[in-house]
Amino acid sequence: MESKRFETYEEMSLAAAEATRAAVLGAVQRKGRCTVALTGGTSIRRLYELLTMDPLKSELPWDHVHFFW
Repeated sequence: MESKRFETYEEMSLAAAEATRAAVLGAVQRKGRCTVALTGGTSIRRLYELLTMDPLKSELPWDHVHFFW
């Protein structure tokens, strides 16, 4: 996996949201579902916020995504 450097927390969060989007869509396309293990803490908070906002909120097939804490 390639290491990336981001200038801001927001840039990193946006990149993580896009990577999550691609992974979810790819998994659902290949397997019909996607499983996601959620982590705690504050560093991941912005990613979770972005996933609940459009355009990601309406682009992802949430009924095929299974979350684990």
